[in-house]
Amino acid sequence: MTKSMGSEEEPIDLSDPDLAVAATKIQANFRGHIARKTGTPAEKKKDEEQDKELAKDMEQLKTAEEEEIDIDLNDPAVEAAAAKIQASFKSHMKLKKKTGTK
Repeated sequence: MTKSMGSEEEPIDLSDPDLAVAATKIQANFRGHIARKTGTPAEKKKDEEQDKELAKDMEQLKTAEEEEIDIDLNDPAVEAAAAKIQASFKSHMKLKKKTGTK
């Protein structure tokens, strides 16, 4: 026959020194867990600096993209390049359709 667990519990002696040591260890481990989870102030400062640097880099990239977009779409050279790209793509699609590949 098996014993049913939890049917009889022993009373806990709160004045037991071993119990106090065990409770202290549990609390210390939990505090360490929370400290590792939240990070130190130095790590937070480092993260903030990285965020600022990333924001600065993104702003520079956005500015560079805006400068690159400044293309005159009515320029005959741009129109010729677009026509060449379109013709090449149409040719590619015809060949792809002919061979039956995806």
